[in-house]
Amino acid sequence: MTENKMLRVPRNYLLYLCVVAVFGVCWLWLSRIVPRARVPAVGTQNNGASFERWEKEIRNETLGFQKILCINLPERTDRFDAMRLAATASDMDLYFVDGIRGEMVSDRVLPLGAEKVLLSLGQRGKWRAHMDALLAVVQENLTTALIVEDDVDWDVRIKSQLVQFARGASVLTQPLRGSRPGFADPSFPNPNTKVEADSSQFEIDMADAPETVVPSDSPYGDSWDVLWLGHCGTKFPEAGSWPSTPLGRAVFRNDDTVPQTQHLGAYSHLAFEYSTDELQQTYPNHTRVVHHAAGTSCSLAYAVNQRSARRLLYELGLKKLNAQFDLMLSQYCDGKDGRQYHNCLTVQPALIKSHQPAGLKSSLSDVSTDDDDGMVLSDPFTNHIRVSTRINLSRLLEGTPTLVDSFPDDEPPTNFDT
Repeated sequence: MTENKMLRVPRNYLLYLCVVAVFGVCWLWLSRIVPRARVPAVGTQNNGASFERWEKEIRNETLGFQKILCINLPERTDRFDAMRLAATASDMDLYFVDGIRGEMVSDRVLPLGAEKVLLSLGQRGKWRAHMDALLAVVQENLTTALIVEDDVDWDVRIKSQLVQFARGASVLTQPLRGSRPGFADPSFPNPNTKVEADSSQFEIDMADAPETVVPSDSPYGDSWDVLWLGHCGTKFPEAGSWPSTPLGRAVFRNDDTVPQTQHLGAYSHLAFEYSTDELQQTYPNHTRVVHHAAGTSCSLAYAVNQRSARRLLYELGLKKLNAQFDLMLSQYCDGKDGRQYHNCLTVQPALIKSHQPAGLKSSLSDVSTDDDDGMVLSDPFTNHIRVSTRINLSRLLEGTPTLVDSFPDDEPPTNFDT
């Protein structure tokens, strides 16, 4: 008969098991309340497979931002409906921020300097509406947000265009990959390193772009303040005129979403904007360029992050009012008129433009008071957008396979009837 023997466990081993058990319980409890930090992908290619995770985010319902905010006057139900349908057709999700009538903005709330600026009631209301949009970003603690006005339009291929824009933005502002120090743009981040040379020194052909570190915080890079995606015009920065602004250009050639050059400046009078002469005269057909903002106008669409939303709300909403909103946003970006420079990226041609539906031209703007003498637009129009979502809205909703190209290749500019 065998004798049953009790195994003795050393006391120090029991103590070890207790410590492990306590540590395990604490780890499980903490893991439920503290989110794991995202580990940045260090040393990966901008144009490699590791960028795919960001590409998926850009193709989501908020275009890679945490939220898309659309400013809309409540009485403009026509614009509300149109924007909601256009967003639905593009698989995008919008949150609306109420526009403000200028009569509702008291003189007492205007920042220092407003007494010297002749803002129309429309411009006054627009300023406050954009402040409210920035305030929403701050209050909701959004990491990033795209702010758009309610009359905008975009190409049906906007998500692919934004993937391209993100690659350009990263090449301009992300560090070079591997052991190579610095950035692809020799004038970034310190414009004082600029050398006297033609602009080609700062051009980066995106067909042969250097590899850069994949962003860790946003698909569009880790250091931007504003992404000015929708505007009425901008300029390529030059060393003499824009001393604080880096000169780099990310050049995308053979982009068939860009109209041929004969269409680029042909409709400026109709679209309330200055022409894209620099782009038209410098680059061949179907070229899009991502670069740092300089002298940009119209706040049709721009993205902010939490840091820049707070800065803008203070700078333009509390500290000083010396122009209409979009011009102050340009000052904020360019570091002019007593404001500090900030890292703002834009693109030519713009990816988001103002849409003009058929009908009375006087109904197009809630800011301008011009009545246009009863001028009627017989055809809808969006400048620079080839396959317009708004112009093709009925086809998109019906599932029609063929869409209208507003600016066909090898055709002269259209004579839009007004």
